[in-house]
Amino acid sequence: MKTKLYITSRSARVLLLTALLVAVSLRFHISVAQTVEIDGIKYTCITENIPSLNSGWTVLNVNVGYYVSGFNPSVIYENGDSPQIHIPELICVDGVYYPVLHIAKNAFNDLNAQSLTLPKRVYRIETGAFGNANIEQMVTVNTTLDSFTSVLQANAFKGMSGGGLQLGNTFVPEKNSAVVNFSELNVDKLHLLTFGADGRRISIFDCENLTSLILPHDLGSMTETRNHITALPSLKEITIPGSVDSINAQFEGCPALHKVAFEKSPTDKALQVNDCIDGDESLHNIGFSASHIDSLILNRKIIGNTSTMPLDNLTYLEVNATDIRDWEFSKASNLKTINLTTETPPAVMPFEDEQYRTVKLFIPDGEAVYNAYMQHLVWKHFLNISGINTVECSDTEIVSVKYYDMQGHDSTSPFKGMNIVVKQYRDGSKQTIKQIF
Repeated sequence: MKTKLYITSRSARVLLLTALLVAVSLRFHISVAQTVEIDGIKYTCITENIPSLNSGWTVLNVNVGYYVSGFNPSVIYENGDSPQIHIPELICVDGVYYPVLHIAKNAFNDLNAQSLTLPKRVYRIETGAFGNANIEQMVTVNTTLDSFTSVLQANAFKGMSGGGLQLGNTFVPEKNSAVVNFSELNVDKLHLLTFGADGRRISIFDCENLTSLILPHDLGSMTETRNHITALPSLKEITIPGSVDSINAQFEGCPALHKVAFEKSPTDKALQVNDCIDGDESLHNIGFSASHIDSLILNRKIIGNTSTMPLDNLTYLEVNATDIRDWEFSKASNLKTINLTTETPPAVMPFEDEQYRTVKLFIPDGEAVYNAYMQHLVWKHFLNISGINTVECSDTEIVSVKYYDMQGHDSTSPFKGMNIVVKQYRDGSKQTIKQIF
């Protein structure tokens, strides 16, 4: 005979239901509110302030996530002192997949690694997350997502050294700050691919080992009050994005800077440069220690007081703009090579007679283009015009090949890096091309 249990009291039924819910809740929290370790990386559960997650994540408990809280050295360095580390987007805990949401304070403090790749959906990187870390290759945060942002707390990468840092996400400061700060970052390269909003500022300073800097493609004005980039003693080259519409008081304390490239503006807007930094006659207009610059690439028109900018060490000039009259290149006494990439001769101020005799001028391909340059009031005076395919290449035998580096030196064998190669044919025609060796 079976005995049936009836709960007749309403209050008793409520108590039983409450007890069941509490039991389920306790079991749930015990099963997920924990730190787990996967391949030597420690992850800690988070159940509050979970951001809105992309619907592309399928097998996923959207009410719970994990963050990177640290690492286990005995596991990380088990097979060597310089591991390759990849943090996944999702981790599996007890058969359920959860997102990795952020990198906590001190998570990678004192880490030594060959490489480290972070998930493309990192929502936050906290202060000191990479303190004193040494990572040989570039740390990469990649993303293919539109309108995705990552919050960088102040000094998130402070003290990190190694090959470099590349942020593919749109990065923003904390809510109570308008500045994304990169200071005392000891890496070789810093590549910031997108910024994502007006009103934000970027500050890069006191990075002693930084040699290469790529600024966000959507960076706006570069002024002392907006985007301050200074005290980078090892910086050798920089690319100015086409989105920048004005520059003032930047790059003070960058004595090693020698190569500057100005990207083309997406709206064909001219770049406005302003007055020199107060009290320092070597830092004019754009703010560069210009006397050290030997390579200049102009892909847009630049207006302003460029005539006061010293160009003593400039040896290579590349122009993909139709108007460079604001520059007095006659002062570039060491200029060796000019590479013009526009079919229409750019408007330019006159050069010195010695420059007309000694500077090697390269122009685009085609007889009509060549004739246009030969009719120009300034460019026609250059005696050494080799033009990029100015004369159609011939099927006859090649009798000589010369290689020129970007400083105008010539050789019968190629230089390492970019070369301008001039092939002379038996019938007198020649071909000139750019080639990397």
